[in-house]
Amino acid sequence: MPAGALAYAQARLQARLGMRPGEVVWDMLHSLVELPALLEQVRATSLRHWITNISVTTAPHEIERLLRARLRTQIVEAAGWLPGSWRAAVLWTQVLIDLPALAYLLRGEPAYGWMRDEPGLHDLTTVEPSLRERALAQGPLAVFAGRAVDETLLARWLSEWRRRWPHTHERAALTGLITAVQAHRAAFAASLHDPTTWVARRALETRVLHIFRRAFLSPVAVFAWLLLAALEAERLRAELAARSHFPPVAV
Repeated sequence: MPAGALAYAQARLQARLGMRPGEVVWDMLHSLVELPALLEQVRATSLRHWITNISVTTAPHEIERLLRARLRTQIVEAAGWLPGSWRAAVLWTQVLIDLPALAYLLRGEPAYGWMRDEPGLHDLTTVEPSLRERALAQGPLAVFAGRAVDETLLARWLSEWRRRWPHTHERAALTGLITAVQAHRAAFAASLHDPTTWVARRALETRVLHIFRRAFLSPVAVFAWLLLAALEAERLRAELAARSHFPPVAV
């Protein structure tokens, strides 16, 4: 792909990357005890775009819904930066946001109220649990229906994502990004109850940043940046959830 076709995308990515908060900002936010103070300080940082519609009265599930919606918006925006041949692969990353809840529903578990407000889950919440597989097969996520018994939704998602890649030399670099995430998932699962789990997340962030910089003027940089955005959303979600679910008790 000619470098000129990706110059606009690279310029946008570099600008967004330069706005990312450093550890000093995160440490400051983590030190705040109450939700009002946290929101006030977040609005004074480059993280403000995540909380545009969030206030001190926003319910915890609504906070999470708004964060997911903002991440989807960023994915759609990034897809528009790239030539048309890559847009289907970028847009497919939106599905990852719903994958854990989708797996939950396909196990036949009762639907939560917030799931009805999610565009990728709504149709499955309106039918009996025994009919969810059939409903899935008739909708935009039909690729997840009829899986082999030992096949995970993530494996099916990954196969479909690979299918959407154009036949270009970027495939090797994208495979490297997959390998980095898979290695992190294995390490993170092994240390789930270890207090250093956020250290592992930062190690993944460092590795993805390295991939981003090597992918200059390549579509791979968009996927690396979207992963960094997802990690940022996850970290902010942790700070918001800790204060919205467990406000400080007056003594």
